Amino acid sequence: PHDGYFTCNGVVLADRTPKPCVTEMKKVYQPATVRAVNAGAGRFRVTNKYSHRNLSHLEASWKLEVSGKTVRTGKLGRLDVPPGTSREIRVPVFKPALKPGEECFLTIMFNLAQAEPWAPRGFTLAWDQFAMPWRGKKPAMKNAGKPLVVREMKSGWLVEGKGFSTI
Repeated sequence: PHDGYFTCNGVVLADRTPKPCVTEMKKVYQPATVRAVNAGAGRFRVTNKYSHRNLSHLEASWKLEVSGKTVRTGKLGRLDVPPGTSREIRVPVFKPALKPGEECFLTIMFNLAQAEPWAPRGFTLAWDQFAMPWRGKKPAMKNAGKPLVVREMKSGWLVEGKGFSTI
């Protein structure tokens, strides 16, 4: 019981265990964002949300995934994006061979190029993910034989097909 003023609603527990909301907070507060200009052509706009620091202290990289499996990766290096500005970048993406039902995602990440007092080199500070405009062809529908028959009855609709009927 408490008097209504509950103060343990931070993002870290008293024993310094992070709560799940830490991941959401990290994403919301990330210092760089990426927006697609033309994802299929590999054109994106990077925005520096810092008010005091260039993004050049971060290593930008990317990965292309098909149905959760990485098919290609690359490095974009240290991007010169002054505080509060944006810059267009190109990612050398390609349309991979896709099987029926497969989809493709591109993730652009920004990791520390050097260790900081609070995090090691390679620590991910920001990332954005994009559904690429490519899909595997849908499988052709197979003819199931007898088509459905639908009839209106006094008690409702009768639907009949191969081996079944229902109202």
